Amino acid sequence: KDSLRYETEKVALPVQASVSPAVPLLIPPTSAGSNGFRSTLYMPGYDPVVSGIFSKKKEAEQDAAAKALLQMGKSFSPSDSVSRQRSPEENLRALAERIEILFSEKSITTNLPLKEHFKAAIKQKGDRHGFVPATALAALDTKVNSICKCLQMNSEPNLVSTSACAPASALAAL
Repeated sequence: KDSLRYETEKVALPVQASVSPAVPLLIPPTSAGSNGFRSTLYMPGYDPVVSGIFSKKKEAEQDAAAKALLQMGKSFSPSDSVSRQRSPEENLRALAERIEILFSEKSITTNLPLKEHFKAAIKQKGDRHGFVPATALAALDTKVNSICKCLQMNSEPNLVSTSACAPASALAAL
């Protein structure tokens, strides 16, 4: 093929045990869930690049990509991507734009889980009539979730509610 592609395979993660702190010993894993991932990146015109073994598939693919950049004579460091991060104001604008897209007629009619939240919001009585919780938007839309995490500098997936509420409050002030 003439396209870039990844092949990722599950492999056993080595478990490090030690008889003494100075002498590490690798033993085969025995517990369930001790699988790791190794990714091979195929690029036209270059040799295949194989990543190290990582506990997450994404980490293996990122390692292969970083090694591929080195193979092509380009360098990459995590600080390169940090310098391209958006400011909080830019993130708030991006969040507002994304929420506007979510509230568009096309999105409401095609996104079934979100559609159900909108139906429930319309059926609510009192002050909550028509309100969709910010946590629901963050839980149902990965882009909203990602922007909220950037605004909160919070990468814990089970803290979506806290990462969505503060940006939602800031948006309400705009």
